[in-house]
Amino acid sequence: MKKFQLFIFVLLANISLVLGQTTIKTSSDLNGYNNIPQEKIYVHHNSSLFYTGEYMYYSVYVINSKTNANSDISKIAYIELVSEQKEAVIKQKIRLENGLGQGDIFFPTSIPSGNYKLICYTNWMKNGGKDHYYHDDISVINPFQGNQKAIMDTDENIKTADLSIKKSTKPSSVNDGIAIQVNDKSYGKRSKVSFELKTKNSDFKGGHYSLSVRKIDTVNSSESMTAEKYATLYKSTPVNESKSINQTFYLPELRGELYTGKVVDKETNEAVVNEKVGVSIPGEEYLLKVANTNEKGVFYFNLEKEYTGSNAIIQVLGDQKENYRVLLDEHQSVDYSNLTFNQFKISPRFEKLILDRSVQSQVENGYFSVKPDSINNVQPIIPSFESRAEIYVLDDYTRFSTVRETMIEIINHVSVRKVDKDQFVFHVRGYDPYIESDFDPLVIIDGLLVQDHNELVDYSAKKIKQISVVRDKYLYGSQIFDGVISMETFDGDYRSAKYGEYITNVEFFKPLTNKNYFHQSYTDENKNNRIPDFRNQLLWEPRVELNKAEQAMHFFTSDNSGDYEIVLEGFTKKGNPVSLREVISVQ
Repeated sequence: MKKFQLFIFVLLANISLVLGQTTIKTSSDLNGYNNIPQEKIYVHHNSSLFYTGEYMYYSVYVINSKTNANSDISKIAYIELVSEQKEAVIKQKIRLENGLGQGDIFFPTSIPSGNYKLICYTNWMKNGGKDHYYHDDISVINPFQGNQKAIMDTDENIKTADLSIKKSTKPSSVNDGIAIQVNDKSYGKRSKVSFELKTKNSDFKGGHYSLSVRKIDTVNSSESMTAEKYATLYKSTPVNESKSINQTFYLPELRGELYTGKVVDKETNEAVVNEKVGVSIPGEEYLLKVANTNEKGVFYFNLEKEYTGSNAIIQVLGDQKENYRVLLDEHQSVDYSNLTFNQFKISPRFEKLILDRSVQSQVENGYFSVKPDSINNVQPIIPSFESRAEIYVLDDYTRFSTVRETMIEIINHVSVRKVDKDQFVFHVRGYDPYIESDFDPLVIIDGLLVQDHNELVDYSAKKIKQISVVRDKYLYGSQIFDGVISMETFDGDYRSAKYGEYITNVEFFKPLTNKNYFHQSYTDENKNNRIPDFRNQLLWEPRVELNKAEQAMHFFTSDNSGDYEIVLEGFTKKGNPVSLREVISVQ
């Protein structure tokens, strides 16, 4: 893994990037490209048929095609829902940890009824060929839509979906050394269902799996792809496309999200070389990066850590910034042109069934506040300078009207200097009073890098919660600063009034934050409560790890009677696929 990272680091440092692609300049570059194994992806999703107002839950497994183990190459994967018009109606990005990721898709009423493809890929997989990505059929029914031509059967020769319970071709509850064992096959409403995952094989114990318990659709749609079927369809080992010197390829996102952009002269449109670019994602847990443009005017930055904000400010730094334009590259999807779509159809006799399902979904959504999922807390991003900072909580002092007055009266070792008519800069006094620096301090407010200190000189100090000061020289990216002044407002939402082509506000295509999904539980005290329970998804566990021979699990049934399937999908630690299924009935 380290040699892959070193190879990519050298590429980033020495050659041009455009839209996440880089050019092979030498035979060493070519060898590095050929030596990174290709990846393949399997996605376990909880159904192939959804109504608007419902959620698709999914788990992603990225596999190293050379070792057949979980891939540690890519740290980001992309999920898209593609329509028959070959347009992505939903795009998502997820973080990968040891080749594993998770997420969910909500189907809003703006999505029309129709046949779709769920696709998934990493940036590195774009080098594996035109059709080298995961794809599976998804059908959507939007009962709020008047025009159902996309899925309505008007041709007697087209096979219409059955009303009968579909007979799954998925594997049984036993799979060569691992099994799902339930205590009973029939349960009442709001009852506890206990079951065990049993194995004596150590390979299964070290594997990674996901588990779904969902009502079997009475409308017979296509089968979701199982891990076993996926392994059968993709037996061959994918390799990188053949490349030669001066050709381009897509870089893997080895350390996290990779963003690229370019700085050009706004008059001549020529690339601007060796210019510094600052990237700020403001907020309480802010993120700040500084990058340099290369000989092509291209800059890049990796976002390794999870962050809370989605709005970013990208700005050219330095005195000449007004002469430049900054551009951020957009993410490029894979080629959809060869996709073919399932021809799922319904007939008018499904009207009552669809109406009932729609009502149940609306009721569940109406009570979402008492059945909420929880979002995992994002680990705080602590600036490296914080441990050396002198912190002034302004409520501990006499309040002054402006930041300038506050700096003069309260903050030690900081001064406000007038350098020109109506132009002021902050100055941080270093530890050696006899040394004068040519560098300005790094000035931050709510995570936003502020170049024009005049913005803050007369800013209302009543809005400032605290000010932190670092007196050391500080290296941020490739930029040297003479100290740091970091301000935090009470609301944490400072917005700069500066504008121009050198500074741009962008909405980042950020990864989803992992969730802990709601688990309904009933006791003798709450079993008869009046909160309706029409769940057809009784359990979703995106991460299941078997740590012992018998792993006990449970869930509770709902008021929704019918047949339910317990499905386990995943891979052993040796990369062998596992697909298990058990059916229970709720009366």
